[in-house]
Amino acid sequence: MEPLEIKNDDDYKVYLAEKAKKEADWNKRRIHHDPIIKPRVIYWFVHLSTEPPTALGFIRYDNNWRVIGGRTGSHSPGHGGGRAWWNKIVEIISSGYIPIEEAVMTHKVPPDWSPPPLSNLDASIVREIQKSRSFRQFLLSFCSRR
Repeated sequence: MEPLEIKNDDDYKVYLAEKAKKEADWNKRRIHHDPIIKPRVIYWFVHLSTEPPTALGFIRYDNNWRVIGGRTGSHSPGHGGGRAWWNKIVEIISSGYIPIEEAVMTHKVPPDWSPPPLSNLDASIVREIQKSRSFRQFLLSFCSRR
């Protein structure tokens, strides 16, 4: 690779424009191909205000999400979709939950920490989410079995 040679202001402006374009292209690829919170994966958080710490699972799918456990109990957005999954993650962290990886690294929980067992309903919902069925399809099939 040739060393960059900037002789004047115009060269510098071209360099900055090319750099900005490369960064934008890279960010676009990174967001679409390596999301921070991958769909259909349970991410665990803990709230350290209780002993033992309160565990909360979060799974996103389609344009929805599900919270597993936590201080408010398992739930999904209400009818009509509710808030975007990213807004829910922000709310979780703002309310004092920290990712389990951070809790382990900072010695707030032991390294052998494991999430609590899922309730039967949560386990069924997570299985359906991970099978790529929409939550609505799951609810329809779940209710028809009763």
